[in-house]
Amino acid sequence: TVCIRGFPMDVFCINRGTLLDRPSLRTLSNPHQHSIVNGDYTRAFSIDNNGKDMLLTEARRVGSCSTCTGEGNQFVGFEATFVGTIDPMSSSNPPKLLVTGVHPSQTCESLGLTEFSLQDPAPTPMPTPPPTPMPTPPPTPIPTPEPTPMPTPEPTPMPTPTPSLRSPAPTTTSAPSSVPTFNVPPGFCFSAHDTVEVEGGDKIMMKDLRIGDSVLVDQANKYEPVYSFGHHQRSMDTEFLQLHTTSSKNAALELTRDHMVFVEGRALPASAVKEGDSLDLATGGVAKVIRIQTMSRRGAFAPFTPSGKIVVNGVVASTYVGFQDSNALQIGGVSTHLSYQWMAHAFETPHRFVCHHLGECPEETYTTDGISTWVSGPLRGSHWLLQQNGVVVALVVVPMLCLFGGLWLIEWVMMSPVMMVGLLCAGLFGTMMCLKKIGRSWQFRLTRTKAEKEA
Repeated sequence: TVCIRGFPMDVFCINRGTLLDRPSLRTLSNPHQHSIVNGDYTRAFSIDNNGKDMLLTEARRVGSCSTCTGEGNQFVGFEATFVGTIDPMSSSNPPKLLVTGVHPSQTCESLGLTEFSLQDPAPTPMPTPPPTPMPTPPPTPIPTPEPTPMPTPEPTPMPTPTPSLRSPAPTTTSAPSSVPTFNVPPGFCFSAHDTVEVEGGDKIMMKDLRIGDSVLVDQANKYEPVYSFGHHQRSMDTEFLQLHTTSSKNAALELTRDHMVFVEGRALPASAVKEGDSLDLATGGVAKVIRIQTMSRRGAFAPFTPSGKIVVNGVVASTYVGFQDSNALQIGGVSTHLSYQWMAHAFETPHRFVCHHLGECPEETYTTDGISTWVSGPLRGSHWLLQQNGVVVALVVVPMLCLFGGLWLIEWVMMSPVMMVGLLCAGLFGTMMCLKKIGRSWQFRLTRTKAEKEA
C-alpha cells in the first residue's frame, strides 16, 4: 500500500508549463496557488479514473470556486493524502496509482500509514526511467559499489536530502516537461473515435477523415471540404473532455480543453462548458450537457474547413481553439468582445487562401508532434503572448487584427456574390457621378470662356 500527500494537478497544466489563470507562475513551482511554498515540486504519480472521481468529490466537498459558479469562496491549492497501490500493468512515467482513498484533512501518519518517499526502492524507476540498472538497488550496499566504478553513478540521484515531494533530484528529471513555456501541448483536437458525416450521408470516424473529404459543417445541411489538418497525430496519448448530452442519438463529444464547441450560438472552449449548458445540434435543436468526464485516448485530429465549423457526433463544433476559458479575448482581465472564433478565422485567412482557394497544398507537412507547420508557429506565439502583460498584448494584437482582419474582409467580399455585385454597382455609380461632375465642370468652363470672348 502506498500513502502519499501532495497537490493533485491536471496533466494539461503540467504540460503547459504555467498556470492557465496565472501565467506568471510555473506549474510545478507553486501548486498551492493553483486556480487563483517555495521550492520546486515533481510529478509523483498519475491517478486512475476511480481516483479522479474520488478527488473531484472531495475537492467539491471542501472547497468552492467563484469563477465556476459566480458564488462562494475560492480555495487555492487543494492538497490531499492519497492511498492506493501502484498499477503493476502500467509502464507510464510517472507510474499510475490505483487509488483506494482520498483524504484532504488527514495525513499518512494519522491514517496509521508510512508516507511514501520518492526515494523508496519500489518505484525508483519512476524518477529516473532511462537507467534500467535501477532494479539493482537491492545490492546497493555502499561497501560493494566503492571498489567498482559502475555503482558510483547510482548514488548521484540518491543524495536528495528530503524524502518528500520537494526533493530537488526528481525535479530535474521532470523539469524539461514544465520549464519550456514554448513546449505547447496539443490543445485543439478531436478524438480518433469521434465521427463526422461526409457528403452522401455516410458517417466515418475522425481518424479515417482525409484532406478533400466534404463534411457536414452546420445546421443548414451544408457540406465543405477539409482543406487541412491543424493537428494529425495517430500515436499520441491525449487527454480529452467527454461531453455527455441528453441527445440519445449521438455519442458523447470528445475534444481537448481548448477546442471550441457552439453553445447556443457562441463558440466556447470545452473547458468553459458546464453541466446544464445547451450544445447546438446539426438538426437545429440543442442538447443539454448532463455529464463531463476526463479521459485519455490515442490519436488527435483537428480538421480545418472554409467556414471554421464542423459537425462532430451530431454537435456543431468549431475547428479552432479558444484560450482563457472564454469565448472572447481578454486583455488585462477586461473582455474585448472579440470572439476567438472570429479572430482564429481571420488569422487563418492566408492558410485558407493558399490551401483552399488556390489549392496549393496537396501534401501537408507536420512537426514531430503532428501539428501542421502552418499552425505550429502561430500557436506557440499565441501561448507566449497571452502570458505577457496587457500592454504588450494590446500592442501586438491591434496591428495584427488590422492586418488579418483586412485580409478576411477581402476574402469575404470575394467569396460573396451579393457583396461583389453590390460593390461593382457602387463602383459604377460612383464613377458615373464623378464623370458627370467633371462634365459639368468642363461645360461651365467652356461657357464662361465663350461669354468672355463675346464680351
